[in-house]
Order: sequence, then C-alpha cells, then structure tokens
Amino acid sequence: METVEDLKKQLEQLNREKAGNLSKTLVNNVENINGVNFIAAQVDFDAATVKDLSFKVKSGSGKPNAAADYRIGRQSIPFIDSQR
Repeated sequence: METVEDLKKQLEQLNREKAGNLSKTLVNNVENINGVNFIAAQVDFDAATVKDLSFKVKSGSGKPNAAADYRIGRQSIPFIDSQR
C-alpha cells in the first residue's frame, strides 16, 4: 500500500514532467513585444513548479530580455529576466 509521502513524490515527479513538456511549448510560442520576449500562460501548478518552469523556459529559449506572466487561478506570478 502506498503512503501519502509516496503519492506526494509521484505527484511532484508528474508535475516536473508536465512542466518540462510545457516549457518546450512556451519557448516555441514566445511573442516579441517592443523588444521584450513575452510569454503568458495559465497553469495548474504550485509556486515551486512555476519557478522551475520559469527557469526551464529561460534556459530553453536562449533569448534575453524575457518577461513571463504565469497565472495560477487568480494569482499572477510575474517572471522578468533582463540581460543586456
């Protein structure tokens, strides 16, 4: 019988995999608005997974001057990377 901790670990792993797949989709849909590479997405992740997703998108895009807005329900989590 699986314990609650086992199930939590499985859920975290599934969320990481889902975030990895989503990051590829988001990188392919970056929109350039006035010189800023912008991504907007509504996601069903906890804040830690959104943070991981942000860094995966950042490393996968290879594009500086990025801004992203991830929405979790009604909460917005902005992510800005301004490298010049």
